[in-house]
Order: sequence, then structure tokens, then C-alpha cells
Amino acid sequence: LIVIKTVLQNENVELTVSNHGAEMHGLLDRKTGTQYIWQGDAAYWHWHAPICFPITGRVHDDTYSVDGKEYHLTVHGFARDNDFDLLKKTENSLIYELKYSDETLKLYPYKFSLKLEYVLQDKGVKVNYYVENLDDKDIFFAIGLHTAYNCPMDAGDSFEDYELVLEQKETLDRYFLENGILPPVKEAFLQDEDTIPVTKELFKRDIVFLQNVKSKSVMLKSRKSGKAVKVSYENFDNLGFWTKPQGAPFICIEPWKGLADKKDKHVDFSQKDGNNCLKPGQVFTCSYEIEII
Repeated sequence: LIVIKTVLQNENVELTVSNHGAEMHGLLDRKTGTQYIWQGDAAYWHWHAPICFPITGRVHDDTYSVDGKEYHLTVHGFARDNDFDLLKKTENSLIYELKYSDETLKLYPYKFSLKLEYVLQDKGVKVNYYVENLDDKDIFFAIGLHTAYNCPMDAGDSFEDYELVLEQKETLDRYFLENGILPPVKEAFLQDEDTIPVTKELFKRDIVFLQNVKSKSVMLKSRKSGKAVKVSYENFDNLGFWTKPQGAPFICIEPWKGLADKKDKHVDFSQKDGNNCLKPGQVFTCSYEIEII
């Protein structure tokens, strides 16, 4: 495993991306020295911003079937564990690609190309995702983000000085994942509200998972300093917030275009709730943007 990190910068921000998983490793405010991306302290969680593909969450017993044949995938799929090729680098952009191989076909029987394009912005970064069907049949997949943001962002703040602010007021239920699987349990969470106070208690039952969210952006904001990071996303239906339930100094903001397997529901992968279908030659796109406020 040879990890190659590539750095892009402008006068305001410095972006660091690794070829392994095409994973963002840093988004630094060059004026204040604030690092917004979790630095992967293995005492808590060794990732920074892994991509979830071709599943989000888990499949039952890490096993799923396509046309009667069983395949095995661990939580969130294999893309984050693979080296991507750096196809193109410009002054302000990077394009990485993971293509199907003999190894991926053993895990996931579809021919695909997954590209991530990082575009440096004035005060942040935009990431575009492209999934292309290179097969001669329909392919099925889910895709999601798992980007972790430092919380607190400043040494003078504590975890519970922060709040999550949605773009608009929402009335939403909270769904619970049990070992990565969606049980039929849900409870009322937001009632015409747009603000979620950050507390350790909030994550005691693991991920805060919301479905069919109307808001297209969310801010993680310090009530104390006003410092914030805004995450905007396009073509994602579901939204998760997560940190280690025992409390860790980061929060993941996770737009998903897909769902985990539902408890006691076993279907062919082509029939799985939340999956996306691409016909031969078609390309699926989604994107998200991180802006330092």
C-alpha cells in the first residue's frame, strides 16, 4: 500500500487528498490555521472522509445475492479500501478513478467506473461523483459520504458548544441502525425545526439517520465563536450524523443516496430499497460542497 497525498491550495484554503480511497485528508483554513477535517486519530476512528460504495450501511450478514448467487461486502462497501488512479491534476482540481477489476467482480458482479472530482473553491471544495455503467446489463448501487469534521474546531470550544443547522425547517423521524441494518423502529425527531443541538446523548444510540430530507445544506456551527462549516449536497435523499457513541471530537455529516438493508427483508440486490439503477452506458452524478463560513 503506497499512499500518495496530493495538495491543492489557494490563498484561503489548503486541500489534501489521498489516492487511497480518493479520500480527503484535510481542508485547512490558511488564514486562521483551523483544520476542518478530522485527522484520523486511530484512538477513535482512523478514517477522514471515506466514500461508501456500492452499498451504504450493511447488507445482512455481510452477504447479498444477485441472480441467485451470493456475494460478500463489508460495511459501506469496498471503494474506500482501494487505491484510485489520479487521472488528472490541474491547479485547482483533481480527478480520481476506480474501475472494476477481477478483484471487484468477486465482491460486486458489475462493471463500473467510479470517479471523484475535487474542485478547489474560494473558501472550500466541491466534490463531484460520477458512476458509469461499463457493463452490458443494468447495474445497481448505493453511494454515500462519510466525511468527518473536527468538533470542536477550536481549542477553546467543547463538543457541546456546537449545533447542526439545516437549510430549512423540517419535520422528520429519526431512524436507528442496529449493527448497520435498518430496523422498523423510528421516533419523532424534528417538528418544524432546523436546529439540532450537538450532545453526546444524541449519539448514544449511534447514527442519527434521516430519510427524505428537503434541506440541501447543513451547517456545523459553534454557538460560542460562530465558526462554522457548511455542507451542501445535490442528488442525495438521506442524511446521517454520526460520531463514536462514547464521544469523540468529530462529527460525520453523511448524505446518502441509498439505504442499509432492512431488518428481516431479504431481496435480490436489484430489488433493494434505496438502490440506484443505471442502464448500460449511463452515468449517475451527485455532488457535495464544503464551505468555510
